[in-house]
Amino acid sequence: MSPNFLFRNRGDGAFSDYGMRSGTALSTDGAPQAGMGVDAADFDRDGDLDIVVTNSQLENNTFYQNDGPFFSEVSFNSSARIEQMGSMDLRLHYMSSIETFTRLSATNDVNVIFGINDDSTTGGMAAYRAAGLDEDTLVAIGFGLEGTVGRAALLDGASYRAALGMFPEFVGTSLVDAAVKVASGQTLPTHCETPTLVITLDNFEQFYRPVGDDYDLRLDAVRALMPEAAR
Repeated sequence: MSPNFLFRNRGDGAFSDYGMRSGTALSTDGAPQAGMGVDAADFDRDGDLDIVVTNSQLENNTFYQNDGPFFSEVSFNSSARIEQMGSMDLRLHYMSSIETFTRLSATNDVNVIFGINDDSTTGGMAAYRAAGLDEDTLVAIGFGLEGTVGRAALLDGASYRAALGMFPEFVGTSLVDAAVKVASGQTLPTHCETPTLVITLDNFEQFYRPVGDDYDLRLDAVRALMPEAAR
């Protein structure tokens, strides 16, 4: 995770990041947060814009109150649905597994789940199962395939049919390679891109090899996906 950015219009066609100076970059304890969503409004009705940043369900949400040139932070638990601030209600909504289960229980015409990461995809699958729906008709597709959870779900051969592999291990290796080149005086291209690919049971073993109870990425196989000049 990285600090929040707050871009201020300089009036000359460019913007400057004012996040750290304004007090909106970090939480009260000086840590970066997930930053899943942001909204701005005059929540306390004092004539200037305040900022709300929603984070992950394991973190507090953050209300940055505009006190002039700087902001003061007031955090509140992510389970809150309504927080009264001045005369305006701030409504936050999270699609928890319980809410997913409730919605799925009310319908039987959902047969596709697309998750933003492995955990959200498998969480949706669990809610689908808990709602008593037929998993044989379900197609679940994940994004990332960055850890054990997604790989295990895919190899289970059930409703998790595919995932867009981002290959974070290869991204890390590529960053180290780029740093070595810069340190040795080489010039990097203006744009560097690492491969992504839809992973299914059919091509899983092409890119992952078993190691103990888990799998390691075959870096050479991912590298082969890149244009020859960029390898």
